[in-house]
Amino acid sequence: MVKINKRSDPAEGSRNYRHGSRFDRLWEDFFGKCYLCEQDLGSSNIEHMIPHKGNDDLKTKWENLFLACVHCNSIKGTEFGDILNCTEIDPEDIIEFSFDCNDFRGLPVFKLKDENEEHAIKGKQTVELLNKIFCEPNTDQRIKAAEKLCTDLLEEMLNFTELRIKYGRAKNDRFRENHLKSFEETLDRSAPFAAFKRSEVRKAVVDDKGLIEKLKQFIAEDEK
Repeated sequence: MVKINKRSDPAEGSRNYRHGSRFDRLWEDFFGKCYLCEQDLGSSNIEHMIPHKGNDDLKTKWENLFLACVHCNSIKGTEFGDILNCTEIDPEDIIEFSFDCNDFRGLPVFKLKDENEEHAIKGKQTVELLNKIFCEPNTDQRIKAAEKLCTDLLEEMLNFTELRIKYGRAKNDRFRENHLKSFEETLDRSAPFAAFKRSEVRKAVVDDKGLIEKLKQFIAEDEK
């Protein structure tokens, strides 16, 4: 879950959001991925961050329209109506996204950085939702979807680790520069599971030939 810089409504006053200019802008602004799990979308649902419950204004209000996968949208439903709004708040400031490639279960861990922080209440509900999406699905269909989600996350994180190894073994600056560009692409907010990889960079203790410092600078620039 990363910060989304959502632009203005391209068809202000329109009540249509499932196709046309409004949907196209949602797809572009959300990078064609689910705002909750960060997986690239094959098929998508328009997600109402605040459940509209028959309220036509909330149903079509531009600020309430988000892009989500079927799995996340079905789990969020109307139960989670007070989560972090990633178009207003950077979730990476509130939640730590962790993943251990050595954990045979392949389950991510979500943790509030500061439980006394002003956004902690919304942060706690967001953590609860993310746990249900990745770790605690409650039907056979959702279990299968969560298993695939975690498998895709594991593959992405292993590729990220492999890229770091390649950078450390690079024979010269030209090769390191090429690997650095690949790092920047996979850390960009448009990339799948970006929050997890960016969190790994922030937590890194060993700096491979100045790599971590460069990646932290990239993340800082990307957050402006």
